[in-house]
Amino acid sequence: MITKYISKNISFVFFLEFCILFRITESYGTCSEIRGRCESRIGCSMALHTFGIACDDLTSGISEECTKQCQRALVSLISSENGAGMDFINCECGEGNSMEIRHCEEKKQRVQVCATDVINAWKSMDDPSVVISCTLALWLCEADSSCLTALNYFTENCSNLMKGRQCSSRCNNSMNILYQQKQAQKLHTCNCEGTEIGFDCSKMRKYTDVLCHNKTATYRQVGNHVDGNGATSFYFLTVPRGINDLLIVILLIVLNCLMS
Repeated sequence: MITKYISKNISFVFFLEFCILFRITESYGTCSEIRGRCESRIGCSMALHTFGIACDDLTSGISEECTKQCQRALVSLISSENGAGMDFINCECGEGNSMEIRHCEEKKQRVQVCATDVINAWKSMDDPSVVISCTLALWLCEADSSCLTALNYFTENCSNLMKGRQCSSRCNNSMNILYQQKQAQKLHTCNCEGTEIGFDCSKMRKYTDVLCHNKTATYRQVGNHVDGNGATSFYFLTVPRGINDLLIVILLIVLNCLMS
């Protein structure tokens, strides 16, 4: 009985070691092999297809520009399940004739103009000292299903915050849930570049700091506007303490002229 029990457990140990060894060696291989593994998974396959379309001009040598579309496609690819997408980016061009290998290596080299920033941002998720752009931080969150769900709740419950009106308790709760997501960590400290698509990053950060976190020492209200429905939107200026009040008066005059 004891011998039978030990035999079964030894068999299980060997099976476990085989699985671990297979998973370790699985991350290495030629580009065609890893592409096959990626295409066998729905999420990775879709991300790979999008990457092929979005980055075609770059990988084919038509352009040397890293477009926003290509960057976003790369984020989705490297974030795909089981690391298959990242394996594909790091694959070896060791198959085929010399011309095919050279063609593969040229494509890999061209995509590095996009891949370097994206991969560095992805690898820095656990390092709070690394600051990335808010666009990249948003894409990293959107590539993760749990983070995307939390982001959608935040967008839905914080519409008044985005308009500079108020930070409700429901909005604050949604924000806290969002920031608990691992893939949303960079949204805390990301850098607003002014090129974000679909939202005003700097304005959103000011509204969040003032209306949700009461950081009034950093911002000063310089005006407000009441729309046709009676809703009030506030305008804030980032200023150091002790700035000459004349500057505030001038800004108020300019703001009132623009709103009239």
